[in-house]
Amino acid sequence: MTDGKTKLLLGIAIVAAWLAPPEARACGGFFCSQVPVDQSGEQLLFSVEDDGTIVAHVMIRYQGAAEDFAWVLPLSSEPEITTGLASIFPTLASLTEPSFSLRAADPVGECTDYWGKGQIEPDSADSGGFAGLEGEGEVEVLQQMDVGPYATSVIRSSDAQALLDWLEDNDYDIPDEALPLIQAYVNIDYVFVALKLLKDRSVGDITPVVLRFPEAGPCIPLRLTAIAATPDMPVTAYMLAPHRVVSTNFLDVELNLAAIDWFDYGSNYRAVVTRAVDEATGLAFVTEYAGSSDVLQNAFYREGQFDFDALRAIEDPAAFVQELLGQGFPRDSQMQGMLRRFIPMPQELADEGVSERDFYNCLECYREWLDEVDFDPGAFVDALWEEIAQPLQTVQEMAERQPYLTRLFTTISAEEMIVDPIFRVNPDLPAVSNRHQAEVQAICEDAGGERRYRLTLPDGTVLVLDPGDPGYPGTLEHDWSDTDGDGVNDDPGEVPEGMPPARRASQLGETGAGEVVLDFGDEIDQVIDDRYSGEVTDESGAPADEAVPHTAAGGGCSIVGAGLGAWPLLLALIVILRRRAV
Repeated sequence: MTDGKTKLLLGIAIVAAWLAPPEARACGGFFCSQVPVDQSGEQLLFSVEDDGTIVAHVMIRYQGAAEDFAWVLPLSSEPEITTGLASIFPTLASLTEPSFSLRAADPVGECTDYWGKGQIEPDSADSGGFAGLEGEGEVEVLQQMDVGPYATSVIRSSDAQALLDWLEDNDYDIPDEALPLIQAYVNIDYVFVALKLLKDRSVGDITPVVLRFPEAGPCIPLRLTAIAATPDMPVTAYMLAPHRVVSTNFLDVELNLAAIDWFDYGSNYRAVVTRAVDEATGLAFVTEYAGSSDVLQNAFYREGQFDFDALRAIEDPAAFVQELLGQGFPRDSQMQGMLRRFIPMPQELADEGVSERDFYNCLECYREWLDEVDFDPGAFVDALWEEIAQPLQTVQEMAERQPYLTRLFTTISAEEMIVDPIFRVNPDLPAVSNRHQAEVQAICEDAGGERRYRLTLPDGTVLVLDPGDPGYPGTLEHDWSDTDGDGVNDDPGEVPEGMPPARRASQLGETGAGEVVLDFGDEIDQVIDDRYSGEVTDESGAPADEAVPHTAAGGGCSIVGAGLGAWPLLLALIVILRRRAV
């Protein structure tokens, strides 16, 4: 590797931002902890607009020096580029994530309790822009501008080698495995969007990128992710549209609710999804929520939420930050970057060993040094509007324009990334709730003995669990495992032995109910008959109630219909660059 170059790492057009964990807020400041990379998965928000365009909010995951950061994205057409906010994604997640709860029925017998528990060197002084802005040889530079913290260029070429030479002239080094992919997009006349951080911006200023471009429907470029994908990588896509959104070339999987650990509130959910998707050829999504977008009402922004006049009148930095906290501004890396920009920590404090956390969480404690800071509240307020409030307002307006919200989830490994999922609107499909509740009834033959549980699932399936049965309280392991030190449990849990994780999988299209291509109903019934069909009696020994069918009508495990087609559409190729060692 040569000096002054950056190495391109191909990645999916979905990347996660640094978000302070909720529990860190107890410290009462914006710098409550070393902010970890959020590991909840790769996430995007799409909106299918009435004018034939797609709006895509793309999260960003990056660790490294600011000068080493950059993206290269191939797109079908020249986009409008703006910036967004990372804080919209935890909001979306909290309002739509699946939940599993239990409702207790009157016990049979004497039961005393239940189960217990719970970048690139800039070539000029005023920006981090690219060299050759006028276009050289066979490369055409379509636009170049600063957008938020980024210097952006849009380039096009009919010659892949010329385009790659342009990138090399701007200190990029492209891995060999990326060349044929880039050639493919050059062949179909794609443009390439190149981004990097401006010279005066830090990693803390990195924000989601918002792209608006004409396209028939969203697409996620999974094929390109295989180069650097982690095993069973989680992918969550939120879709705002007139109706429910489906993938037309991936299967739609319905989970077997009998595989969920209801007694631990669905702690094994991700394991069930991973196994279910694997059963469905590895190319499938679970529809976690499909319904009214009213769940997002005032979720991101409401009129009068922030009092900018009050902030503009505060000239003292410490009081200004306290007002920010009181008004509820997002506590994430973007706000931390703004604090660094407008209230820079004096270098002498850093030299004395004072941490950013100590400084920003108690500005009043450093009044002697704070008085030397050239603080401009007006400039800070202007930036708050442009970089936080206005993007939040824009997302809120987008959510209110579209009546329907769909949340799709999958996990996928590199060897499964052989086709890019595309998505279309289907007006004929029913809503899908993200809230699931089962009924549990304890069965106690004597007050001090072991108990059994009769579990009635939302779909009517009934299981009787004896001590030791897989799924009985405490039998499914879900240990704490934080292998990467990010404060997030990496253990997805486990699926009950022998229990199919999926109930059925369907191929969906733009109309109609689709076609069931995999059905595990008979197999599920057999497992329940063999293991979970114990008789429930009352104190007199008579049946406690009538028998209930195990499952809804199903059929044996079968594969029906044609195979999946490969779709060449691509939202964007994200390229994250790490600077070479000098």
